[in-house]
Amino acid sequence: CCGEGDALKILKENIDGGGLIRTYGIEIDKSRYLKAKKKVDHTLNADALNEIMIEDNKFSLLFLNPPYDDGELDENDKRERVEIAFLKAYTDKLYRSSFQDNAYLVYVIPFYSLRFAVSYLEAHYTDIYVEPFPEDLYKRFKQVVVYAKHESHFYDIDKINEKIERLKATDPDDYEAVKSVLEDIYPPTIYERFNGKRELAGVNDVKVFKKVSLKPDDMYDIVKSVNLVDKVIKKYEKKDIKTKITPLTNLRKGHLAMLIAAGHLNGDIEKDGKRYTIKGVINRQEVGDTEEVYKGDEVVEQKTIITTKYDININVYDYQENEFYTIK
Repeated sequence: CCGEGDALKILKENIDGGGLIRTYGIEIDKSRYLKAKKKVDHTLNADALNEIMIEDNKFSLLFLNPPYDDGELDENDKRERVEIAFLKAYTDKLYRSSFQDNAYLVYVIPFYSLRFAVSYLEAHYTDIYVEPFPEDLYKRFKQVVVYAKHESHFYDIDKINEKIERLKATDPDDYEAVKSVLEDIYPPTIYERFNGKRELAGVNDVKVFKKVSLKPDDMYDIVKSVNLVDKVIKKYEKKDIKTKITPLTNLRKGHLAMLIAAGHLNGDIEKDGKRYTIKGVINRQEVGDTEEVYKGDEVVEQKTIITTKYDININVYDYQENEFYTIK
């Protein structure tokens, strides 16, 4: 979740990309999304885990700041923290090739969630360095920042389990203990080796970055952007028919009644200088009739025949007499 877009804006301003850096952000909250739109090159207002489609193998840097939650039970009654689900879903978005693998992760999560992420991080990333937020900021959410290079490699499962146990045994509320165990497990020497600077892989434009579900607000924005309402009104508005249509033969009263009842002649009419307003009404009725089948003098079967009948009425308001009446 990119929030109001400040982090991506700062990253772009501080990366020397020769003017070629493009930022992409997803934010579920509408108010924060609207602010992010002004700071991020491409934005989506969506659930970043369930409502979007993004091309794999396309990003040089992944700034991942997921929600913090236990997650929902799966079919095996197991839970996966949302932070880990985000890490797994977005790792494949980072660029990888046989020629260059300079794609990096910046991952912001609570310290108590780190032990759940270690196995996946160790399997898909190298040069891992983790540091806690400054102490005054750490107190509220116990957050740490993971820096890592996207690169698969062989790893030692025993060492990973040892790291998990040490993290599990560390009290998240003890800032000095947290800082100490992180420096021991993921020492800053790797980060210092690069003097805090790393070269990012150059990638082509992202062609697939879209939302795959629509909410009422999305539909409103789409309808408004393409001026759909005016187009529909224009297509279906009543048009003046200037061409006169002449029947092949004279219409009977029943024909006229049907035209009026169907709405073709509704409205004001004048005859012999007198004014009337007419409105046709058709009532549909189904009438059942029983028919008996005889064999000799004996009734062997009864059939019920359903017939649909239409009762046509013309309601008239006579302006001269100031009264309503119905023609059947």
